[in-house]
Amino acid sequence: MIRPLEPRVGENRPISVIKAEAEAFLREMFAEGLIPSTKDFEQRLNKVMVEIEENGIDCMVREDTAGDGELKRRKVPGRSSNGYVQTKEELEYGVRVSWRNSRKCIMRAHCWDLKCVDLRSVKTSRGMLEATIGNALAAYNGGRIVPTGKFPLGHHWGTTS
Repeated sequence: MIRPLEPRVGENRPISVIKAEAEAFLREMFAEGLIPSTKDFEQRLNKVMVEIEENGIDCMVREDTAGDGELKRRKVPGRSSNGYVQTKEELEYGVRVSWRNSRKCIMRAHCWDLKCVDLRSVKTSRGMLEATIGNALAAYNGGRIVPTGKFPLGHHWGTTS
């Protein structure tokens, strides 16, 4: 099914939208009890907002406007952002919620069993290979498969040591 008004991969969104989505995500984590206190929530939210602003870029952004009874999309000059670096807990929660909300997945009830393996600190190809094999064995768990999500760094590794 094609949904023409959904954001496309690679489309820049206004920084205000990115901030609103980040805040909503953190509020959801707070409501679920994954952020222990109001003070911790406010500190994390402030840090995320600053990071989003620091990663801001001037570019063409997608703007949706209502007119003539329909929603129209156009690109206008604006400010977007490369986002922020999520903590391991935020990654894990985000993946679990995505799995839980996936309409076509029959295994959604197991979303809270998902284990997050954060490989963003791995800097080499060899390190990635070793971490992947080691974690694959742990996920196999002697035949009792443990749902596992891996999060590598978003670029290529430059060395093989």
